[in-house]
Amino acid sequence: MTAKDKNDVPYRAKVEYDDSKSERYDHRPEWRNEPEMALLEPALRLFSPGCKVLDAPCGAGRVSVRLAELGLQVTSVDIAPAMLERTREKLRPFGASEKVMSADLEKLAFPDRSFEGVVCFRFFHHLPNETLRKQVISELCRVAERYVIISFYHPVSLHNLKRYLGTKLLGKPQRRFPIRPQDLAALFVAHGFQQVEVTAQRKYLSTLWLAAFKRA
Repeated sequence: MTAKDKNDVPYRAKVEYDDSKSERYDHRPEWRNEPEMALLEPALRLFSPGCKVLDAPCGAGRVSVRLAELGLQVTSVDIAPAMLERTREKLRPFGASEKVMSADLEKLAFPDRSFEGVVCFRFFHHLPNETLRKQVISELCRVAERYVIISFYHPVSLHNLKRYLGTKLLGKPQRRFPIRPQDLAALFVAHGFQQVEVTAQRKYLSTLWLAAFKRA
């Protein structure tokens, strides 16, 4: 398979969020939503009030809303029209609904260093191969002036073990792809970014982790 072919892989986050699935995602139970946002909250303090931040992808808008609440100038992008509409409605009270637009993270249409930082939350684990991972990180780093905050799935966790067993023993399709923190950091180092923070939601239990990178 060539690099071009790998970039054309229709991975789950790129094809599955129609209106009904977007609605279900938008109504995630609080027992899942609260710890995820708590994991993200400390990293958002890296941004200075009033600076420009890109939420990519924005999903149903929960991170975009939090960025707006913190007084940041948020631009929200996603590939799913249903997600964009939900985010647009949520940002209307903040006067930021016009900065919600369609975009593919593999090729962002923004100039270099357009934003103080980028937040990429609950997306990276959907990318099924190294070519796509490198391409997305390249774009996030390209448009970020200082920071990239990104969540990822850690391979050493109880949740990931369950998924692994389901794939190997029950033949379930693999839809989430973990990465070691040091391997993720190496992808950012290639673009001149250094890791400044890495945290876990529940170390070795939950697979969701968060890392913050700063341009060196």
